[in-house]
Amino acid sequence: MSDLSGFRHSAQTLAALLEEENNCLLAGEYAPLRDIAERKMALVAEVERHVAEHQPGHDNAELAADMRLLKRLTEHNGALLKAAYNGSLSAQNRINAIASQRAEVGAYGMNGKTLVSSEAVTSREKTL
Repeated sequence: MSDLSGFRHSAQTLAALLEEENNCLLAGEYAPLRDIAERKMALVAEVERHVAEHQPGHDNAELAADMRLLKRLTEHNGALLKAAYNGSLSAQNRINAIASQRAEVGAYGMNGKTLVSSEAVTSREKTL
């Protein structure tokens, strides 16, 4: 493979992997992302090596287009990853808030002391 064809091959393989990552993110399938990240890092290293050695893309329209595609895909996937992270964080915070509120729920008598009935304890145990 010539130098430019090596770059194009690495760039196109990386673009296909970024599309796969995009599909996983949009489908909410996060399990394959670890494997994708490892493969992506290896391909990024290949692309960087080709760029450092030969500076492709400055005089070749196809190579410049490959770089623009990679930039667009990585920016889009980055936004999706950030949204997934923020959504997960928000869900965890909501779960914590519900658990905290649940611990504070109760009935109080006229003197302010907590009232607990055996029926309430039994029903609470059944829902856990």
